[in-house]
Amino acid sequence: MKLQIFLLFILNFTYCNSFSQDTLNDFTNARWMEEFNKMESTNEKLTAIKQKIFDDRIYNAPLKRSCFIIGDITKSNVSKEKRYYECKILFVLNLFNKSILLDAETTETILLASRLLTEKNTGSIMALSGVQSAALYGSDGRCGVVILRSTSRKLKRRLKELKLYH
Repeated sequence: MKLQIFLLFILNFTYCNSFSQDTLNDFTNARWMEEFNKMESTNEKLTAIKQKIFDDRIYNAPLKRSCFIIGDITKSNVSKEKRYYECKILFVLNLFNKSILLDAETTETILLASRLLTEKNTGSIMALSGVQSAALYGSDGRCGVVILRSTSRKLKRRLKELKLYH
């Protein structure tokens, strides 16, 4: 019996960790946030944000895994077309006290909108992590939140044209 429990534990550990190679996880996002916080210029930060939004678009399915195997472990319900994520960093554009979530997974229009962000029309960029981000955005903000603030009327007009600002 002990041997069976031990084998079950080993198989479970292997199964639970089998997604790590193609999975966006807490560690990867924490490392990105650490590098982001070291950046000094707004232009450098905007470039990193745009690249991160673009790179994260391929992660299209939240990973909801249990560390207990139930049923037949040979039948995996993991689709090869999906790229899983444990959590994503939220990118929020705050424009005239209205928040727009910049998530390229949701719509390709967001990629276009993120290209509209420039040093001239971005007022400030604030990165939150840990308790601060979780307090503001709940479990969605557990990997961190980057808030871009702008008061650019031109940006507002362009986002209205894309039907992203109502």
